[in-house]
Amino acid sequence: MTPLADLPPDVARRRIIGTRDAAAFCGLSIPTFRRLHDRKAIPAGIRLSERRLGWRIGDLSDWTDCRAAGREWHEYRASLAGNDNLINSR
Repeated sequence: MTPLADLPPDVARRRIIGTRDAAAFCGLSIPTFRRLHDRKAIPAGIRLSERRLGWRIGDLSDWTDCRAAGREWHEYRASLAGNDNLINSR
């Protein structure tokens, strides 16, 4: 086992993975993942360098839970912020 496998759950959710691994984690092809990112339909990436983005595993896990529940990502974000107007305006 690697030391990363032994991380506490709250720290493991913050682990950052690259585009290829993020797409695979979500069960998507890389082009589809990038299209969703361009439409802001998935969690925002974290700028790691000028040309590289990463994603927190916890954010991607929340996104897949939203999809499984039939909710859109913007609805989930609005509910966390307590802004029901965003949900109803879409």
